[in-house]
Amino acid sequence: MQALKLSVFVACFILLVGVETVFGIKCYVCNSGYQYGGDDCLDREKLKNSDYLVDCAEEEARDHVANGTYKYCRIFGQTVRSEYRLIRQCASDGRTDKCIERTGTKEIKLSYCHCDQDGCNGASNLYSPITLLLALTTGVWLFAQRT
Repeated sequence: MQALKLSVFVACFILLVGVETVFGIKCYVCNSGYQYGGDDCLDREKLKNSDYLVDCAEEEARDHVANGTYKYCRIFGQTVRSEYRLIRQCASDGRTDKCIERTGTKEIKLSYCHCDQDGCNGASNLYSPITLLLALTTGVWLFAQRT
């Protein structure tokens, strides 16, 4: 009887692990560039009521990578020569403990965050205080450049 219980437990465990990898994570996938989806990607309310939340297994098939490769959601902000773009996507790797920021030459600034829950890259809580400070500083700088 104990062997039967153990067998059922092991079978259930394998089934649960297998189901998680089959279904994968769901992330918002969009790009705020006007040719990709535009302002809907920037507006969290419009995002929630859209078809941008996708099963990353579909993205894996489209990108020709192995099922289970995309385990994270990513939100990626970039400013290039005063033009800001926000990209939400599925990701294969990343750190969920903090957001990463990079500054390059020729007015290039990047920040990105990763998370590992369904739809988490549509939430505002991905931004660290440092990212918010960077965004505010960039906004003030852009405003000063235009005036």
